[in-house]
Amino acid sequence: MNNMIEDLNILFTKLLKAEVKKIDFKRDQYSLSNEHLKSEFTKDILCMANAPGEDGYILLGIKSEKGKPKDITGISHHHDSSDLEQLVNSIIEPPIHFEYYPHQYKRAECALIRIPSSSSRPHWPKKDYGVLKRHVFYTRRGSGNRDASMAEIRDMC
Repeated sequence: MNNMIEDLNILFTKLLKAEVKKIDFKRDQYSLSNEHLKSEFTKDILCMANAPGEDGYILLGIKSEKGKPKDITGISHHHDSSDLEQLVNSIIEPPIHFEYYPHQYKRAECALIRIPSSSSRPHWPKKDYGVLKRHVFYTRRGSGNRDASMAEIRDMC
């Protein structure tokens, strides 16, 4: 268990130095109180899974400016990892496997979401849901999420 905590500390510190291309910082915990907010969370996971390259990461409790971490704000609560995965996979096909890790950093509660590079891409919404449209392919470009271009869809396949 201690090795896992040490490894998580090392990874979290590395990610704060923005040494990874597929990374997103969120000041607040995802609110999942309605369909729109749930679809925004799902879209973030979907875009990371469809983007080419290495694993993707979302760090919660980190305020950013121009894509770079600025302040450690912390979050007030955590979601259950299996509930998050169940939510995403009720909307997306094929299923996306990702991990949610609660993490304390400099006395602030934070979280790290790791979205492994997917060999099953492309992933797509199997139904209209909030901001997601059925059978539309989404990906991450730079520091933003977008509809995938035809060339990006071909690369996914």
